[in-house]
Amino acid sequence: MEKSKFNSRLIIVALTLLVFVCAIQLVEPVSAAYKIDSGSQIQNGQNGYYKYSWVTYRTGYYSALYKGKVYYYTYKKSTYLKTYIKKTSRTRIRVREYYSNGYSRTRYFRTKKGVVTFAKWYARN
Repeated sequence: MEKSKFNSRLIIVALTLLVFVCAIQLVEPVSAAYKIDSGSQIQNGQNGYYKYSWVTYRTGYYSALYKGKVYYYTYKKSTYLKTYIKKTSRTRIRVREYYSNGYSRTRYFRTKKGVVTFAKWYARN
């Protein structure tokens, strides 16, 4: 009788731990990206004044996601930008930009900066 109580308690504890571990595994990818930088600037370009705002998220140890919006005051229209920054080697960072109008480009930078430092620099320049 006592042995069956022990076995049933052991099974309940094991199932509770299993559910807890599975719940943590499901929640972790959602909280993996966290905000590292945000801001906005108003500048004068060749098409008149525009407002540029951005938010940068760190998505992994060697990667970051950068979302930007450009609002042109003269045209009263916005363009959205999504940029993926990834450190591919010790001295190289790959930047892939995707615009809302379908345009995209890939650029490479030689730097020894980390992903977070580079993403903050890239957003402001």
